Amino acid sequence: MSIEKFVVVKGSGGAGLGDRICGLAVGIAYAQISGRTLFVDWRDRAFQSQGDNLFPKLLTVRTVNQCQVLPHTDDVAPPVWQQRLDMEIDQVRAIDLRERGMEWSGAAPKWDRDEAVRRYSIDVRDFTRPERVVVVWSGASITALLEQLKRKGAIASSCTADAFLGKVVRESISLHPEIETRIHRFCLDRFQGRMVLGIHHRKTEEAAAVRTIPTERQYFDATDRALAKMSSDAAIFLATDNVDVQDLYAKRYGSQRVHWTDKWLPESGQSIHKNADCPDGSLAAKDALMDVGLLARCDRLVLTGNSSFSSLAGWFSNNPAATRELVFPYSGSVPRRALRMLKRLVGQAISSRIST
Repeated sequence: MSIEKFVVVKGSGGAGLGDRICGLAVGIAYAQISGRTLFVDWRDRAFQSQGDNLFPKLLTVRTVNQCQVLPHTDDVAPPVWQQRLDMEIDQVRAIDLRERGMEWSGAAPKWDRDEAVRRYSIDVRDFTRPERVVVVWSGASITALLEQLKRKGAIASSCTADAFLGKVVRESISLHPEIETRIHRFCLDRFQGRMVLGIHHRKTEEAAAVRTIPTERQYFDATDRALAKMSSDAAIFLATDNVDVQDLYAKRYGSQRVHWTDKWLPESGQSIHKNADCPDGSLAAKDALMDVGLLARCDRLVLTGNSSFSSLAGWFSNNPAATRELVFPYSGSVPRRALRMLKRLVGQAISSRIST
């Protein structure tokens, strides 16, 4: 009799929904390939969800076996999770750093995501691990997973991460029925059969500091180009984390044409998912996924090119990629993703020289 094995998908600390659903998609794909049962544990500081697993309130997974409680075993990989499966990743990292001799006061040391993936997630290229429980948490593991699947001939060599993640999301993940009902009612009340242009316009201090953000002019130019390809009475659905952005679109395109969901928004420039002032983190997460679902139903999309939330809307959408325009910021700097890739390549080269 074979022993049931599990893959546990942890929340990614303070990351937003786009990043954590990317990690979930990696976990689903790994569970499908390895024949493991899935457990999703989204208890962490995002959306004030410490001690409260947000996942079953937000999403359902259709394509793999799932369990409702964490398995009890010490046969866990990576070993840093042994006897700590019920903890969130921030707690495990803090213990791990101190066990390795690092001390600090105040906030924990800054994340190095590549190191965190190596220490707190398994190598997803190994589909035959003997441990009863394996842990993944980051969507960054998608690169290694795709490399292995291409090497084995399981997917086309031309398959991109975006295409693969979109396929997993559309085939395996559904929004919670409560959220789907809210989306359906919103469409009936606001759009009444018209074509709809969906826009994700991100404008937070976090985005500006970490990723840089496009200008209003870039968003408006992309919006004008998209509207020129649609019927003259097309509506606009705007997903944003900034009340000032709502005012800008209403003034430019008309308050009767531009629609957004009623939700709590922070003071201008602040994030939602890590905001201590948010009155209801669970509701804020549901509101965010309602925005995702509404964007996915739109006929055309204008999306923020370096936002995982925008990527999420594209993954849920059944419309072809040609109906989406990605708006990237003007920047003379090297994107963080390129820097991480360069760092990874240098590390691989050093390891190769050492081994030879």
